[in-house]
Amino acid sequence: MPVWKIVQITQIDDSTVRRIRRRAISRGWDEENKGLILLDHVTDALRSGRPPFSQEICDEVLKVVTKNSITRMYSCQKIADVVSENLRKEDIISVSTVY
Repeated sequence: MPVWKIVQITQIDDSTVRRIRRRAISRGWDEENKGLILLDHVTDALRSGRPPFSQEICDEVLKVVTKNSITRMYSCQKIADVVSENLRKEDIISVSTVY
């Protein structure tokens, strides 16, 4: 199917359609046989970056902050320290995570 027809049907930008096609070809899609494009051909690759924090950490932060009126006035640093004491050693959280 021509690119202009795909753009017309999907309302996706022309350059995006071409980029997806290039990605599918680079990941093993057989352009000559025009076989089915599999999800593996077009899904985003894993990216590096800050790992997400778990629901356990979020729950601990909320527990500390909502404990009483004193803990509601804690600074982010103090909350991070208290939460880190309650978690496993490898789950130490930073001030920016609390913020």
